[in-house]
Amino acid sequence: MSIVKKVCYSGAILVLVIIAMLLASYLQNSKEKKKFNPFYPQFEQNVGKIVLTQGGETAILYKENGKWFVATGENPEKKYSADSVKALSITDKIAGMKQNNFVGSNKNNFEKYGFEDDSTFFVQIFDSKNRKIGDFILGKKSENWRENYFRKVADNNVYLVGGGIGYAFKSDANEFRVKKLFDFNSQDITQIKMRYDDQDFTIIKDSSDNWINDDSTPADVDLITNLITEFAELEANTWDYSYSITDEISGLDSPTAQYEITLKDSSTFSLVVGNLDGDRPRFFVRVNDNPQIAFIMRSIIMRLKLHPNTEFKL
Repeated sequence: MSIVKKVCYSGAILVLVIIAMLLASYLQNSKEKKKFNPFYPQFEQNVGKIVLTQGGETAILYKENGKWFVATGENPEKKYSADSVKALSITDKIAGMKQNNFVGSNKNNFEKYGFEDDSTFFVQIFDSKNRKIGDFILGKKSENWRENYFRKVADNNVYLVGGGIGYAFKSDANEFRVKKLFDFNSQDITQIKMRYDDQDFTIIKDSSDNWINDDSTPADVDLITNLITEFAELEANTWDYSYSITDEISGLDSPTAQYEITLKDSSTFSLVVGNLDGDRPRFFVRVNDNPQIAFIMRSIIMRLKLHPNTEFKL
């Protein structure tokens, strides 16, 4: 073989090697790009609504004017303030789901992946203009407890998605709702009226910011400070979303205790305590004349007393 031919032959081989390397690099890059491609890009920046359903129970998260709300599937139009931290955790996890762990597409395995039982999560996501971005199913956890089986509703392809997403998803609206009942500055309180144990108590802050009883005697500041702290930390255990409990059943027509707190701007907030909820250690309560009944644990209500030596008559 002549030198010219050898050079041409070697050059051709070199060209082929270079082409092969470039092609392999391109395919690898394409594979990596596809591997880490999120299912719902830009969702976190444009989220409007998330519908979470499990076992017939549905919680709906809304983002409106920068604030988060939650509703039940039974009454989606009735919205309550939601915990933004929990809502943002959900959107972050949805936006972070990527198709980097393909499992298979055999429909016969759907039951094994947890797509066909009461623990299955059905999720619908919408943008800020209420346009559906997608809907997907989250199955059971894999052997690696940080991953769940995932597939889109109209797609048989199954993936594993990580980040502990299964722990963030809840279908109970209570899990997202802000449970704190009152929001006030303790320095703004000017009067507290209470009735419990068939007694009425009124304490007032005078013009010198000193607390006095209704008979003008000095009040115990430590007791008042503790009482205000208890009110500031009050949280509902849960709520009656059916609005079907009557005052006769709850005992709110003849309260066990009543409280009214007045602020310096003359605004007030109130708490009315009814009966114990059967054998459960919680009271029926009404907050600020809201028609929706809340429940507060008995141990917490029992601390809402001005004089620790008194007891509620139940």
